[in-house]
Amino acid sequence: MHGRQPQVIHRDIKPSNILLTNRSGNSIGQVYLVDFGSVQTLGAKQGGTITVVGTYGYMPPEQFGGRAVPASDLYSLGATLIYLTTGLHPADLPQKDFRIQFEQAANLSPAFASWLKWMTQPSLERRLASPQEAKQALEKPQQAPKDNVSPIVVRKPNGSKVFLKKDADSIEIIIPPRGFRPSVVGWAGLLYLFGSMLVQGTLYAFSYGMSPDWFGFFFCLCVVIFIIHKIIFTLFGQIRLRIDPQQMTIAYAMFGLEFKFGSAPQHNICKLVHTNKFYRLTRGAKSTSSSYVQEVPKLVIWAGTKKYELCSEKVLTTPELDWLAYELSDWLNLPISREV
Repeated sequence: MHGRQPQVIHRDIKPSNILLTNRSGNSIGQVYLVDFGSVQTLGAKQGGTITVVGTYGYMPPEQFGGRAVPASDLYSLGATLIYLTTGLHPADLPQKDFRIQFEQAANLSPAFASWLKWMTQPSLERRLASPQEAKQALEKPQQAPKDNVSPIVVRKPNGSKVFLKKDADSIEIIIPPRGFRPSVVGWAGLLYLFGSMLVQGTLYAFSYGMSPDWFGFFFCLCVVIFIIHKIIFTLFGQIRLRIDPQQMTIAYAMFGLEFKFGSAPQHNICKLVHTNKFYRLTRGAKSTSSSYVQEVPKLVIWAGTKKYELCSEKVLTTPELDWLAYELSDWLNLPISREV
């Protein structure tokens, strides 16, 4: 209708004016827009009297003043989609600066939520102007204008050494070695302690012709191996995450070797959780006393009933966690859950 000359504006797009027929299984069937009693052509309004028509909640601000343009129908379509995603009449949702606040009532990806905000922007000058422009913005969200209705973009922090590569087929994140940290000194101290116990216990047993305490020997050996691995991985190890249309894999990489510690089918990924710093109340099993333990921010991917902790503030800075959470949310088309 908008492509006709003169352009035809419906002025009353809402759920009850959209009919679906011949539906079967997963097929939507045919979609019809009905009730053309409020239709207006832009040519007909020149020099004439304009009657205010529309439905409250689905009608853009300019329509209250008798003005209707193609972008007015886009507003009504956006409000209709908000109803479909929330189950609530747009007029029943809270508003701020005349903009419908629907985000908390819908489970939408950041890109799609930003597109809906763009469609229902109260200011006509800032709203999408045509169906073609709206379709292009829906398919390529990064083309949204850089104003208060554009998708929220969290960019890579300056100085970050995290490597991220993504395209339409896959996303790959490589978290570099943490390098020398004070914790390495503590691990080195434990290595010296258990290493000394292992060597001295073995030498003592053989010096006096005694049979070694094999349980103690293997216990100390396992602890030493674990500590050595911890130190080496802290200094040289990488964490690699890759998601493609088939599966997600998380692995440790070090000296050209890769050790997979998590994998799941890509279609099982159902939730992305980014926790903030919080304090957890703990209580001893045999005591009524309690204390608070500080939990660091984390980024967790849920695949079905299994969760995979990609990284925490111990590995990355808070801005890096925010950036990676945004990139994963954008690629997976999943909202970010902020929970503890």
